[in-house]
Amino acid sequence: MIGERLRALRKQRWMDQGEVAQGTGIDQATVSRIEHDKRPPTHEQLILLAKFFGVSLDYLTGVSDDATPRSAVKIDPSPVLPRIQLPVYVEYPSERVAYLSPSPESFADAFYTQVADDLEHYFYVRVMSEDMIGIGIMPGSLVLVHAQSTVENGEVAICKFASGEVQFRKVWLLPEQIMLIPAHPGKGEALYTRDAVTIVGRVVQVITDLP
Repeated sequence: MIGERLRALRKQRWMDQGEVAQGTGIDQATVSRIEHDKRPPTHEQLILLAKFFGVSLDYLTGVSDDATPRSAVKIDPSPVLPRIQLPVYVEYPSERVAYLSPSPESFADAFYTQVADDLEHYFYVRVMSEDMIGIGIMPGSLVLVHAQSTVENGEVAICKFASGEVQFRKVWLLPEQIMLIPAHPGKGEALYTRDAVTIVGRVVQVITDLP
């Protein structure tokens, strides 16, 4: 049961065994043996795995079927680097619009000092559109986002419409309207009423060298 649940948790997050090993400090070969029920985990390893995936020990060991995570933010137990892992959502563009994945598709490292002031409200988005290439947000870039409902003029935000469509745009707030400004030579700014657009979060960092 432990191996089955560990494997399911890992695959739900699109992670490989090496990433689990890196995040928990448990040797990758040991992770593999636990997944295939070839070796029972120690109590310490169970605690590390439960914390890493944000589930209770009861769920991991099969005592409970409640899979509700305690938190979307996972603390990396490594004593060497003060890092945590934040959820990664993915932007899926179609021909005309883009949407965010409804739940995290993986997790990525962030330095604790970057997000310590409000870590529960930080997350990553893997950007797949070309709308902001003019300021270095290229397709495949990972952006660190702080969840908030407003931004200062000129800041880059994730903007969401009632349809579920999302856009990465520079924002300019006017008295009764909001201007969304792309950074792409083939696209122009657009004006909307304030109630037509919801600001999901502010882009605070662009990262291009994470997997």
